[in-house]
Amino acid sequence: MSKSALESLPNELLLIIFSYLSSFDLCQAFLCLNNARIQHLLTSIRHSFNVNLMHYDQLHLWLNSNQNHRNRFTHLINTVVFNDSYASRTLLEYWEKTFNGTDQFNVLFPSIKRLIMLQAEYCSYYCIQPILIPLVFANNTLQYLHLIFKEPAWNYSRILSELIVHRISVHTMILEVEQDKTVKEINFLVENIKYFRLRAERVGAEEVKNDMAAQLMNDAKQFLANKISCFSSNKCSQLQSQSL
Repeated sequence: MSKSALESLPNELLLIIFSYLSSFDLCQAFLCLNNARIQHLLTSIRHSFNVNLMHYDQLHLWLNSNQNHRNRFTHLINTVVFNDSYASRTLLEYWEKTFNGTDQFNVLFPSIKRLIMLQAEYCSYYCIQPILIPLVFANNTLQYLHLIFKEPAWNYSRILSELIVHRISVHTMILEVEQDKTVKEINFLVENIKYFRLRAERVGAEEVKNDMAAQLMNDAKQFLANKISCFSSNKCSQLQSQSL
């Protein structure tokens, strides 16, 4: 039986073609193809599951598809990307239900290493807590947590506080604010420093010797000091440039 035109292409061209497709579309199209070379190429790629690129109907059909085929794909997933959408909330709810019994083993995405949340300013921490806690504490594979905020918002300090309170810690944790609004960030932190103080006092009352309360308050003060220092340095540099 002669090979098709696609199967006769060299690996380099196949990888270029694959780069134009999302991991979801790529595996839906080629994962069941009976070709050992293409299967090897698919398993050699780092795959991401980006809900931001999917419609809810597409996700719903996939969640209700053949489990064996679905598992072949999810076992390849290295990165999961969420955003503030109905599809993301649906996947989070489905994922929460799949954690395996008392040991909380991650059945749905057993190879996940990176978790990214877009539009985090609209996300409640309690939406991600049911999957985040078992991913961190149940000997799972998560190594990287990245929360991306479009701009400083009340939820930024709240999520930061909850991460500290629940001792969420992985190798790399990033809380990123996309828009460079240093003055707004400073005003925001000044207005909400009371929240850090109240939260610290509450945690201190629950924990022994107020160690976590003191750490939380110090983190807030240091963050504010760094922002003010950065802002002052930038303004001095701008004034010096203008004087020249």
